[in-house]
Amino acid sequence: MKGLHKPHDKFFRAVFSESDNARELLQCTLPHRILSMLDLRTVLVEDSGVIDSELSEFQSDLLIRTRRRGAPVLVYVLIEHKSHPERWTVFQLLKYMMRLWEAEHRRHGKKNTLPEIIPVIFYHGTERWRMPLRFSLYFTPGYGLQPYVPEFEPVMVNLQQLNDDALGTGVLVGAALKTLKYSLGNLRPYLVSILRAVSSLPMDGKNRAFLKMLLEYIIVGCKDIEERDVKRAFQSVDSREAREAYMTLAEQLLQRGKREGMLEGKLRDKQEVLLQLLARKFGSVGKGERLKITAARDPNKLDRAIEGILSADTIADILSALD
Repeated sequence: MKGLHKPHDKFFRAVFSESDNARELLQCTLPHRILSMLDLRTVLVEDSGVIDSELSEFQSDLLIRTRRRGAPVLVYVLIEHKSHPERWTVFQLLKYMMRLWEAEHRRHGKKNTLPEIIPVIFYHGTERWRMPLRFSLYFTPGYGLQPYVPEFEPVMVNLQQLNDDALGTGVLVGAALKTLKYSLGNLRPYLVSILRAVSSLPMDGKNRAFLKMLLEYIIVGCKDIEERDVKRAFQSVDSREAREAYMTLAEQLLQRGKREGMLEGKLRDKQEVLLQLLARKFGSVGKGERLKITAARDPNKLDRAIEGILSADTIADILSALD
């Protein structure tokens, strides 16, 4: 079940789409000089769909709207889920900021100003960040041309460099950030303390929903944790309701894993049939064509490609059914 799609993204969004959690995230990660200028009572998490299609499998984002002296301010958080830093992250960040300003201009075209954006890189990878943070470092220094080089530097939030005690003042945000911090390895030593902290809360609707999200993320998205580790950790948890929530989720994940395993098996069978038929008719299948077939996730499109074997004259004609 470790292969479920983008567990880091799903967990981060689920937790910090809540305005109270987003507010606490800002309070424990932004520099004090920035916090002192913001009215965090106005924090509102917005849909960042204007740029979602641009984000890769290893990135996600969070858009928070707040105010400074009555004027709107956007806090745009780009979350890096890879274990190693990416050189062009700040370049991508500027592209996303431009998308946001374009959207704001469309929405409020009569205004003569644009809202300020506080760019934030949220990194929970295990490798030390050695990549450029100042945008001007992407350019070769040229005497006299500095005024024409764009310059900005995002707030860098590196979870590995934050003390565990500084990861939020509330139990839920603290548990979420601590789990994210160790999600790419070495979570096992902290698992019991995280689950005990969350399980000590009253199991009302909100806390039960959070516990379910947390458990699913730990089981699905954390590298060094298996279901047996979670089951063993719950033996030291006093809350009967929390243990029942875990048992319910474990059963749900088991059934989902069986369904997804069956679907994955059927897809592989259809891909193999198509590859074999193409090889028989055309003699060989190129690397690019093979990659297109093995990447196909729609069983109906694979069926249409298989059905087109007899009438098609080229491999391209057949594989057009996968588009």
